[in-house]
Amino acid sequence: MTNQELKIRIMRRVYVIYYVRKALSPRALKMYALIAACLGTASVVSVSNVLQNMPSDVAGISSFFIAAFANTKLIVQLLTAGAIVTLLALLADLVRSFSGAPRLTRVA
Repeated sequence: MTNQELKIRIMRRVYVIYYVRKALSPRALKMYALIAACLGTASVVSVSNVLQNMPSDVAGISSFFIAAFANTKLIVQLLTAGAIVTLLALLADLVRSFSGAPRLTRVA
C-alpha cells in the first residue's frame, strides 16, 4: 500500500466518524424526534380537516385548538406534547448557542 492510498483510507475513516458524530449529536437527535412526532401526528390526524374546521377569527383559534386537543385520542395528545417539548428544547438549545451562555456538558 502506497502512502497516498493509506492517506485516502485514513481520511475516509475520519470523514465517516465526523459525519456520524454530526448525525448523532444532541441537536440532531432533537430534530429527529421533532420530525418523528410531527409525522406521527400527521399520520393519525387529518390536518386538512382540522384546518378547514378552524375559525377564521384570531380570538377563536386558541379555544379551538384547546378543544381539539382535549377531545382527541391519547396517542395524538402524546405525540403533540412530545413535539411541543422537543420544539421548546430545540429553541432553548438555539438561544443558548447564539447567546454565548455556557453549556452544561458532560466531560467523559
